[in-house]
Amino acid sequence: MHLADHDDIGIMIADKPSGGHREDSRWLADTLQLTSDGTEYVTPGRIVLPIVTAHSHHLPHLQLADLVVAATTAAVAGRQSGLSLGPLLAKLMHRHKLGDANGAGIVLWPRRYNLLYHAFGETSVSLPSQNTGVTLPCPEWSYADNDGLAVGARPG
Repeated sequence: MHLADHDDIGIMIADKPSGGHREDSRWLADTLQLTSDGTEYVTPGRIVLPIVTAHSHHLPHLQLADLVVAATTAAVAGRQSGLSLGPLLAKLMHRHKLGDANGAGIVLWPRRYNLLYHAFGETSVSLPSQNTGVTLPCPEWSYADNDGLAVGARPG
């Protein structure tokens, strides 16, 4: 979505799968169709090379991606360490044409929760295909008043 929105191209680098050379070769062969044929969301040609793998300890970019994923997961899980980073993580998220991160920078299911508000400080969600949106927290959705974690039960 980011590449299409910016009329750009990219490469994809993934951490080497565990299991040695045979597993790495199998995984790369399985992904070749993604770059050859594209996907429902990414047209062929947006990713200009077959997917490349590297050990993450040799590539700081993969380490950074792991850190962002871990912090995002912690925020979604309600851990204070992740929640404190929520607003910073929201700044990193891709936003669709209506300006919201839902469905573009992060996909949460089910949608009708106020989790984007509590975890990342998002103030709206919208559907570009319908040109509609909702202000958060939405009183009709679950957890409008709180994140659903009891204060005493909050992990941390």
